[in-house]
Amino acid sequence: MTVTVQYAIRRDELWSWYWTAWKRRLWIYHVAIVAMTILTFVQLGVGGSLAPAIVAGSAVGLMLVGVMILYPQIRYRPEERTLTFDETGLSYQRGEKAGRMQWSRIRSVTGNGDAIVVMDRGQNAFIIPGRAFRDAGQRGEALVKISALHQGAT
Repeated sequence: MTVTVQYAIRRDELWSWYWTAWKRRLWIYHVAIVAMTILTFVQLGVGGSLAPAIVAGSAVGLMLVGVMILYPQIRYRPEERTLTFDETGLSYQRGEKAGRMQWSRIRSVTGNGDAIVVMDRGQNAFIIPGRAFRDAGQRGEALVKISALHQGAT
């Protein structure tokens, strides 16, 4: 069994997915980054006393978090993508870039609103928008098939 999907993701769909992921689990990484930056600045005695170290650490930590939030938008590419799912994993192509990913590298296949999200173990994701499908029924069928392929291989 194979499932092939072609789509081009839009910036607003990427942002929507990131916001959802942030609410679910990414926020804890951002809090940890700011806290670690503050602690590092305090330990190093930046600014000569506690208050300036906390302010400077907060500012730098928030800038780092800002870069993390903007990074997916900076890397955004509007080209059409083709994903093909089969028993061994998925093949992908975007313009000239093509590759293959085994199911063992995929952490999850989930529905997220009207999108299907295929998340790898490194926090990267293939976000397949609902408009890539003819209708909600076709999207649901694709989600069931892709999930079955993933579960059958893991």
